[in-house]
Amino acid sequence: MTIKVHIRHVPTGEERVWLYDEVWDQYSEFSWIENNFSCDCNRHLVWLWAAGVDTSASENEEWSEHHCGDEVYSIHIEDADGKFLCEDQRWQKDRIGQEPVG
Repeated sequence: MTIKVHIRHVPTGEERVWLYDEVWDQYSEFSWIENNFSCDCNRHLVWLWAAGVDTSASENEEWSEHHCGDEVYSIHIEDADGKFLCEDQRWQKDRIGQEPVG
């Protein structure tokens, strides 16, 4: 299943989308909200992948310079058809008070 990971760089408000093939199951939300992909160090990789950066290239070491935390990136995930799958609390807080889009 292809999922759309909307990722926001909180300090600037810039958003990117990363398309990711993943089997979405009962553990997926936990992985993104409380486990590995909930940390800024791993979300920084998602941020780079969404920009098309090849983090496996030895000349690109920007990915390794990011620290752990939960304040820099926020995520909202949906399936390829736009069906909501999950989002973190920071995404929800950032949305409060904003004008509806469209």
